[in-house]
Amino acid sequence: MASTIQSDAPIPKTLMVTWGFPPVTLGSSQIAAGLARQFNFDEMVVAAEKWPGLDRNNWDDEGGKKPKVYFIHKQWPWKFKKTTRLLLMPIVLWRLMRVFKQSKAKQVLAMFPDEYYLFLSWLITRWYRVPLYSYLHNTYLENRTGIKKIFANWLQPKVFRDSQVVFVMSEGMENALTPNNPSIQFVPLVHTFEQLPVPLHEIPVINRNFRLAFMGSLNNSNREAFSRIAGVLRHFPDCSFTTYSENTAGDFASIGIRAKSLTHTRVAFDEVVDALRKHDLLFFPHGFQGGLKEIEYQTIFPTRTTPYLLSGIPIIAHSPPNAFLTQWLRKHDCAEVVDVPDEAALIAAIENLIKNPSRCRELSENAQHAAHMFYGPEVIRELKSRLSGQLNSAWSKNSSMATKVKS
Repeated sequence: MASTIQSDAPIPKTLMVTWGFPPVTLGSSQIAAGLARQFNFDEMVVAAEKWPGLDRNNWDDEGGKKPKVYFIHKQWPWKFKKTTRLLLMPIVLWRLMRVFKQSKAKQVLAMFPDEYYLFLSWLITRWYRVPLYSYLHNTYLENRTGIKKIFANWLQPKVFRDSQVVFVMSEGMENALTPNNPSIQFVPLVHTFEQLPVPLHEIPVINRNFRLAFMGSLNNSNREAFSRIAGVLRHFPDCSFTTYSENTAGDFASIGIRAKSLTHTRVAFDEVVDALRKHDLLFFPHGFQGGLKEIEYQTIFPTRTTPYLLSGIPIIAHSPPNAFLTQWLRKHDCAEVVDVPDEAALIAAIENLIKNPSRCRELSENAQHAAHMFYGPEVIRELKSRLSGQLNSAWSKNSSMATKVKS
């Protein structure tokens, strides 16, 4: 993000619609919360979905200074969630519209990795004839099949057409989407974190009984790469492995992670970095193949990147050579990268870190230096300029919203 951009213009109150939000600890929730924390009550209001069983509220609005959060629906029947969501879509839309009107919002920021809320956000902007901004955490149309692809083939062009700006997670996504959408303005908007890196008092020295950790979701974007950690655990029987995840221990067991030393737990959003700092090495898997399209593996920039970097704990990344993530980590030399799908290569990389504590120190220092790129106030400057209308070229000052809606 260009650090010279200034945003002094007032921001029309923005309704941010997101699928995930704390207390859910998924990546999309962390991204949404990180953005919301950079706005005040008068600038933003949030509408989100609360998952069943997660009734605790760890969102601090600082006595009404930060955006108010409305949970649109709290109790989807988990077994029939997809069907129930479809049947209740009119009610969810009505609730979103009510939040939009009651909060006196003037525009909508729709966050995707869930087309349900992307679609409803688009409908709201069409109905009220207000500006739409979209923010894609993942590719959409390019990563759908069957009926979902038919719907995405209808919805994505309309969202792109009607968005003043389409924010994307990384330059990798921008480069991948631009050739097929040359008229669309894509703007990279990276994850944000409120805190600046706090240097470690002591860089961990990795030995053969090291403490290994993973934070995040086990899913199709990393499952195949993750499975090779089983061989690492067998090679280092004295090491411990902790997973901080919404997945269950059974999910990890399904890919062969059954080590006696495995600890599975959850951690609150604001406690992630401190939790990671209790370990000696962080595992960062990124799929070489699996259930997603190739473009998704090439462009994903996982949410765990930011807390990993902030922690300063050495990172062992297992990621394919053509992925944007791999290239980014290598560019900033902030992780020991293993770019071949081979357990022996992973083991060799860890053995090298054990033998070279100076390399661990170098990785730690580089990671915390790279983490500055995700500092919220710096990242958010361009977003606020966009939301205030200062930098938008896709929305002509001489054309009304009504004209755009009818086009």
